[in-house]
Amino acid sequence: MYKFRLLKLLRQTIEARNKLEGYAFNMRNQIEDEEGLGGQISDEDKETIEEAVNEVIDWLDDNLEAEKEDYEEKLEEVESVCNPIVSEIYQQQGGEEQRR
Repeated sequence: MYKFRLLKLLRQTIEARNKLEGYAFNMRNQIEDEEGLGGQISDEDKETIEEAVNEVIDWLDDNLEAEKEDYEEKLEEVESVCNPIVSEIYQQQGGEEQRR
């Protein structure tokens, strides 16, 4: 029973790390895509996202033994920086679509 719980916790920790890492690299790719999001956001917003993403990637490299909750907390932090910027772009696009 103990071994099962330990394996389950390990799996959840790995999933949380992968989710954080995936989000960070996905955001990095999006802001580098000049035909997509990267071509639609200001240089200032791009820099803001890039700094948040680089901070997460550095943190991941330095915290290989972190716990599930640590990864989840970091994901919330980076999302709180990136999501408002991305949401604003999509809202602007939606407004342009409706005007057409």
